[in-house]
Amino acid sequence: MDAEAAKLLETFVKAANWAMLNASDWERFFDFVLDIERRGIHIGDDEVRKKLEEMKFPERHIAKAITLFNQSRHLLSYARQGPRFNDEPT
Repeated sequence: MDAEAAKLLETFVKAANWAMLNASDWERFFDFVLDIERRGIHIGDDEVRKKLEEMKFPERHIAKAITLFNQSRHLLSYARQGPRFNDEPT
């Protein structure tokens, strides 16, 4: 993970309300996801998990973060492919 991505992830962790993550917390996490997508950096969920563990982020939140990381990356990949509409009536 490069320094810029690591800094965004660190911003998420340091600013997060660890007792109960809120929408603003997750927006900071999505800033990290969007940044690596925009720059075309491939970071696996294992690397994100390791970095969060190194920052002592609570495991209960790490699991959700990894799920959201994978879902977000999948959604962004899907969106890049453009619309795929089925024009035939059902």
